[in-house]
Amino acid sequence: LLLMIVMIAFMFRIAPSTSNFLSPTQQQIAMVLLLAGAAVLVFEFTRPSDGSAHRVEDATLTRPTAIALVIPTIALVSEGFFVTVPKLIYVAIFTTVLGFLFVWVPYPKALRSFCKRLVLLDRFVRLHYFGFTSMLILLGAAAVSPVTDPAAASTNSGPDKFLVGGLLLVGLCFHIYSYVLNDVIDLDLDRTQRRRRLDPLVRGFVSREVALAFALLQFPLAFLLTLHLVHFQLIANTPAFTALGVGFLLILVYNLWGKVCPFPPFTDLIQGLGWGSLVLVGALVADKHTDLNQLLDRTGPLLAYATGFILLINGVHGGLRDLWTDKEQKKITTALFFGADRSCGEARDQPVRTTVKLRVFAFVVHTLMFSSIFYFLLRDPERSLRLFDPTEYRWAWGVTMVLFVVSNCMLWQVVKHLQPNRDFWSSMHVFVVLLAPLFLYVISWKPHDVFKVMVLSTFFVPLALQEDLMKQAMRWLYGGRSRGARPAAGPPPQPQAAA
Repeated sequence: LLLMIVMIAFMFRIAPSTSNFLSPTQQQIAMVLLLAGAAVLVFEFTRPSDGSAHRVEDATLTRPTAIALVIPTIALVSEGFFVTVPKLIYVAIFTTVLGFLFVWVPYPKALRSFCKRLVLLDRFVRLHYFGFTSMLILLGAAAVSPVTDPAAASTNSGPDKFLVGGLLLVGLCFHIYSYVLNDVIDLDLDRTQRRRRLDPLVRGFVSREVALAFALLQFPLAFLLTLHLVHFQLIANTPAFTALGVGFLLILVYNLWGKVCPFPPFTDLIQGLGWGSLVLVGALVADKHTDLNQLLDRTGPLLAYATGFILLINGVHGGLRDLWTDKEQKKITTALFFGADRSCGEARDQPVRTTVKLRVFAFVVHTLMFSSIFYFLLRDPERSLRLFDPTEYRWAWGVTMVLFVVSNCMLWQVVKHLQPNRDFWSSMHVFVVLLAPLFLYVISWKPHDVFKVMVLSTFFVPLALQEDLMKQAMRWLYGGRSRGARPAAGPPPQPQAAA
């Protein structure tokens, strides 16, 4: 405790507002060293040893400190400081996570219990996929108001704090609606799939009726949130509400007829357009006065990319992953439509047989996705409003081409005939494909900094909720085999790569 007090006093002494003997770089290095020292102290002196692994824990001791971390975080977010200084979001995420670790490390049972609940929540609403959803709606808003003049960037007040937070909540409503409704409709099918047997719906933790009501509730919530964001001017913002309603409707159409349509690529396309509508929602809420031609010019490439992404991931990756159960249940999917079939034998761990038609379909869709980005880059020199400077323009081309080549190689591994490691390659391909719009719109493009920071944060932070990553973190903290990262005994489910 005495050492901690000394550290706090030293931090105050070197703070930028009071320090006269350290440069800003030296201050940052000192802060990092202090945090590292604090982490070593906490982890080494409070982590239970092997002899105390079965001690009686009073987890209620963690609650006051946890509340003391949560309340200031909520207050700071509500104040909207992250809009003025967006990079503080990174600091807030890091220090909050580190603070909770400091609180929970001495209590492994409490930490494992918390991880169990996070895993169950993630299995119910697929939170680790939220990065795709947030990227669409936030970059849609960023597309209509880029910062094109570096000199004006410092004076640009940026978007309103309610706009950023409200769009994220609208995206969360759409995300929950899409995944939970799909699980409700496909519940009978999911009960036959080994990888889904630990889901809350399949295990009966949540009833089908409650899940359906929860999913359907998301549409009025999203409507009310959007209404608040446009200051209750419903008529003046009809296009935004139309895009929102069409998105919800298209997802419903896919969930009802996605695996019974005679031509499944059509329903996959419908689902892709449903997700792509989030791009228009973000843009129309952010600026209702944007000209239609300019709106489509700015958001069209991202909308096309999102549509192609769902068409590819749901039709090919997901179709190959679920081919055994889909064929047994007489479902019609894109993979089955193009001739993919089970390999010889009845064992479900045998690799699936693909066809030339399916491989051609996959590479055509994949190429069209990247073509939308290439079109966006080719159009840039002709714009009256430039979105790149020459250096960034070359970087955008270089990064996009590298990702295109790498993702093509990975896609070949996904659709390769009798590929035994298809789940691994599917997960890696999904991640790499999503990096292309992330780099183009966030790293090289010029939206306001708050959009850059929020997109990166909401893309990467939810990925930490994946069950396998939590298990690895528990092993790192306590050593040996983690006993509580999985809700129940049994082999872990296969990684999910499709929407």
